[in-house]
Parts: sequence; structure tokens; C-alpha cells
Amino acid sequence: MEEKDILQLIDAEQVRRREADAGHVRRLAREVGGDLGAWCSTWRHAMRAAAMALLVLLPGTLFMLLPQRVDDRQVLCNLRGEEQLVLNRACSAVGNCGESMVINFIRSERK
Repeated sequence: MEEKDILQLIDAEQVRRREADAGHVRRLAREVGGDLGAWCSTWRHAMRAAAMALLVLLPGTLFMLLPQRVDDRQVLCNLRGEEQLVLNRACSAVGNCGESMVINFIRSERK
């Protein structure tokens, strides 16, 4: 046998082994990941359902837990004669009630 024949045999064996390995890998991929598409689909559906439930239940729960305003007459701004109390609250929210510029600004906004 000459060197050329030996090289051809080696090349043919390499091709045969590459094809056998590729076939083996494809078969393993089918066996291991055969149901992966169905599992991913089921997982996506479950996550969508959980997200939709969360989007519906979270605001509903917060709405039920947070206190609701029952009577509009109890709102401070709607009571006659309580304007100064409203100004004091607004002034304290701004921060500096002793500053006349803030008080004048609040009073000018009221008019």
C-alpha cells in the first residue's frame, strides 16, 4: 500500500466517523429534547396566566385594602370657614410656614 492509498483510507474513515458522530448527536438531541417544545409552550402559558392573575388581583386587592373616601363633606377644602387650616396644611407641606412669601403665594393661589 502506498502513502496515497493510506491517506485516502484515513480520509474515508474520518468522513464515516464524522457522519456517525453527527447522527448520534442528532439522535441524542431528539431523545433528550423531544418534548422540550411542548414543555416550553406549557411554561409560557402558565407564566402568562400567572401574570394576568397578578395584574388583575394586585390592583383589586389594593383597592379593597386601602381606605375609601366615604363622605365628600369630610374633605377639609369643602368645609366653610376652614380656609386658614387649609393654608396652614399647604404651608407645612411646602416646608417653611414662617416665610411670608410662601404664605402670600398660597393666598394668591386661593383667589
